[in-house]
Amino acid sequence: MPKFISGAIAVITVYTLTNIAWIYFRSGSLGDSSFKTANQLLGNILSFEDFTWNGVFNKFQIIKGVIVIAILLIVEISNPRFHWNQTQVFKPVLRVALFAGLIWLIALFGTFSSNSFIYFQF
Repeated sequence: MPKFISGAIAVITVYTLTNIAWIYFRSGSLGDSSFKTANQLLGNILSFEDFTWNGVFNKFQIIKGVIVIAILLIVEISNPRFHWNQTQVFKPVLRVALFAGLIWLIALFGTFSSNSFIYFQF
């Protein structure tokens, strides 16, 4: 198996297991009924019961996530050809433009509500 594919599978596996662990992290203690609720929630997620696009409450968050992932993938895939790391070091104008774009993306896609607990943003 090519190194790129095995690396991608490893990243997807770690990401999936981390998200599953967050479900239990957010629930209460092991003896609590919230742990049973977490098991039911995980079962509903894995079964895709009644999953429709109209049933998604916050479509804008999903669209923002897809856009951010697409931007990251485009940069990562194009890096071997364009050498973004080396190019931005030798061209200060490009570095300033990249930093300005990064600040713009943070302002556009960031969560800035002051009353939310930091772990609820994940």
